[in-house]
Amino acid sequence: MSKLAPIPTDFTSIVASREFEIIQSGVLNKLIVQVGMPIQDVETVDGYDWRCPVRIIDGDTIRERRACGVDSFQALHLAMQLIQDEVNQIAAEEGSHVNLFS
Repeated sequence: MSKLAPIPTDFTSIVASREFEIIQSGVLNKLIVQVGMPIQDVETVDGYDWRCPVRIIDGDTIRERRACGVDSFQALHLAMQLIQDEVNQIAAEEGSHVNLFS
């Protein structure tokens, strides 16, 4: 069995970005979401799959994730679902509220 390379972690060019307002314990901050361009560089047994990097900036906290798919559309779609899950998790923290349309 061959050993596959790790999934790359570099962030590609930003193709979409949104800035939200987040209130945490009564303090207003920015929550920035960035989506990188999907890229076909995830080594698989049969070739290469796609990944779409996601960056969420919450004050001093930077979360970088990646969604992988069989094509660029699936990688982008899964990245958007990942963003929804991450923002919902941040909003669910006690004393937090995210304004989606500020």
